[in-house]
Amino acid sequence: MLSALELYDRGVVLSNAGKHAAAKRILNEAAERTTEVNLRARILGTLAWVLLDLGAIDEADRLCREALGIRGLREDTRAVLWGQHGVVAMGRGDLNEALRLLTQASKRLDDPVLAGTVAMNRGNTLLELGRSDEALTDFGDAARLLHSAGLRDDAAKATHNQGYAALLSGDLVSALRYMDAARSRAAAASPVDAAIGDVDRAEALFAAGMPFEASAALAAAAAVYRARRLRLRQADAVWRRARSMLYFDPVAAAKLARSAGRLYESHGNEVGALRALAVALRADVAAGGHSQRLLEDLESVTAQLTRHRLREDAGDLRLVAQRVRVRRGGESAAREALRGIRVSSDAPIARRVMSREVRAEAASVLGDDRRVVREAARGLEELAQWQAVFRSVDLQTSTAMHGQALTKVGIAAAFRSRDVRNMFEWSERARSVASHSVVPRPPSDPRTAADLAELRGLRLSGTFGTSEQRREAELRERIRSRQWATTGEGVVAQFASMDEVQSSLGDRTVLLAYLWSGQRLVALVLEQDASRTVELRPDQFGTAERAALFADLDVHAARIDGALGEAVARSVSNRLSALDELLIAPAMSASERLRDGGTRVVVVAPGILAGVPWSMLDGVAGRPLTVPLSATRWLAERGAHDEARSHGPAGFVAGPRVPRADEEVARAASVWTGATVLRGEAATTGAASELAAAVEVFHVTGHGRHAADNPHFSGIELADGPWFGYDIERIERMPSTAIISACELGRSSIGWGHEALGMARTWLHAGARSVIASPVSVNDDDACEVLSAMHARLATGTAPAVALAEATSATGITAPFLSYGAGW
Repeated sequence: MLSALELYDRGVVLSNAGKHAAAKRILNEAAERTTEVNLRARILGTLAWVLLDLGAIDEADRLCREALGIRGLREDTRAVLWGQHGVVAMGRGDLNEALRLLTQASKRLDDPVLAGTVAMNRGNTLLELGRSDEALTDFGDAARLLHSAGLRDDAAKATHNQGYAALLSGDLVSALRYMDAARSRAAAASPVDAAIGDVDRAEALFAAGMPFEASAALAAAAAVYRARRLRLRQADAVWRRARSMLYFDPVAAAKLARSAGRLYESHGNEVGALRALAVALRADVAAGGHSQRLLEDLESVTAQLTRHRLREDAGDLRLVAQRVRVRRGGESAAREALRGIRVSSDAPIARRVMSREVRAEAASVLGDDRRVVREAARGLEELAQWQAVFRSVDLQTSTAMHGQALTKVGIAAAFRSRDVRNMFEWSERARSVASHSVVPRPPSDPRTAADLAELRGLRLSGTFGTSEQRREAELRERIRSRQWATTGEGVVAQFASMDEVQSSLGDRTVLLAYLWSGQRLVALVLEQDASRTVELRPDQFGTAERAALFADLDVHAARIDGALGEAVARSVSNRLSALDELLIAPAMSASERLRDGGTRVVVVAPGILAGVPWSMLDGVAGRPLTVPLSATRWLAERGAHDEARSHGPAGFVAGPRVPRADEEVARAASVWTGATVLRGEAATTGAASELAAAVEVFHVTGHGRHAADNPHFSGIELADGPWFGYDIERIERMPSTAIISACELGRSSIGWGHEALGMARTWLHAGARSVIASPVSVNDDDACEVLSAMHARLATGTAPAVALAEATSATGITAPFLSYGAGW
């Protein structure tokens, strides 16, 4: 028969493994087998901890009080019980009592394991109270103590919690770094530990502008907790998931938050129920609610959160209540909001941006569009300063979620002003909100190189079973996280003025900047000596129309014979004509210079127009046209034009299984002196990266695939597998011009910041001046003919966009290749 001590030790192991029902049974048996007061007290304290996780809060509290009431306890036993009672008080929602008990325990514990555990729980309590800087210190102490005791898994959990504290302090990059360092060890401990880590990581994903991914991670964590009947943890995951859904489905978020509240209430957790209700009320407002009853509920819950010292939750809800007052109270409430809203500069970025949103809304009620624009611009500038340290382009893009509402508000105010200069400024702000900073190249990391190589191997194997899919997801997450966690001295770029852009256009160039507010699509037509605005009809190019066009172009590229081929060709022609009528014809009617077929065209487009094959539209087909990231970037890159860099030396790479790939690169290379060509087994990703760094004109042809969920995982198939966007970021030196002859790799995803991010964009962000690529599928024969003719012109010093236009005219082939970037 096992002794009480042996049963106790076994119960602790089961509890730590998340097997709470078995732990409860073993610990009850242990308590019955001992009369030694200190052991019995510790058994009762651990049993209380187990009952807390099972949702029996009142029983857990009773056991802690019973244990502390036992006479003759040693001081160290009493300290352990204070720590356990503190955790129970936290589960009950009495955070101040929890902090008192845990602080009391921390002063009397010398054992590193016990002291580390108390430091961890005290840090969690401080987080709940909104004191994240103090929590960061406690978690650091916990990690040090637990590591010194040889408890590497527990130390990893403390390090992970450091990440969560850093996140709540507004330091997203440090948060990701801490979490990445702890992820594999903490997750391996048990499914429950993995779920705990995923809940916190979901918070980081949400802060990084990825609410869909955050919601999915929280749903999975909630399922783990539900399966193990850990109801309080389940409620925590559910209300956090509801909060992540505020941005994309507020109606569902409200229902989910209220279900979490009921779960909290059923287990006596008043504070948890209150926080869940706060999210439900925010969701009601996000869905359009603004009733007096809703305002009263917001004010009441804000007051209760403040009483419980939940400063962060109260601060967010206070702004939401102010927004409802503005919507209900007219001008007097708007003036009060502009006077009364004050948010500190060290508040979380989401709250600072929200305060600007509410102030802009108040200014709009007063009819003060100048104030609207000023508030929106200041909010975006604060966001840009926060983003400036991110070296990861896709992190900059995703965090633009926080500025989405301000961008639309600013654009709408610019439209109302009817001032073309205001519209141009907001066109540039909309382009730059997702890549506002000048991003230094991320440092070389052998771990990332190894992960990319393994990911290539998985793709190349062609085996896609459950384990392979799980491993691929793990590798992708690790690569992305590591890139996110790099920082640098980012510089926030200044916008070019409209005057600066116009003075650079010359007599034969027109810039078309398309501006989208969420409801209206407007084209700005800029010439050297004139500017005009043209209202367009965005309903003619919605999501369904874009999908149909891309599908038709994919089929058309296959050159199908017979009636089906003819039908597809007619459909493509009709859709392109309709697109030309929507986007080009109105601008041409407003510009005589644009009607001149010899005029060059610069197109600055929002995310809604990502993937438009501009070179196939009748109004601009056959003329030099380029699509830069922004007018500011076009002006800067054009001004930095280096004739020597634009035409040599040249390097070529031919990927496998592409008809005419070898012919394409051979013909193109033949016009260059000393060109380097990689084909067959020599055309590896490593060799391609080395070649790209050594030449000024780089051409790669291969099968390509655009990854919409993360365009940095778009890839060109080479001999040893896909050459990813993350590989491109690692190239030490960029060629001036990159030609990507691969289907789809010019296509872009629409980011939160109206920024189109795809493989062509990746090359531009990495430093290439110009990229030639196709946003849609392209026929292999067409690619071979057009690009060979283009190289004949590039080799003589002709600018990329001009060479492409001349090649299109010379061959008579209307291909979807586009020039991205400077172009000339």
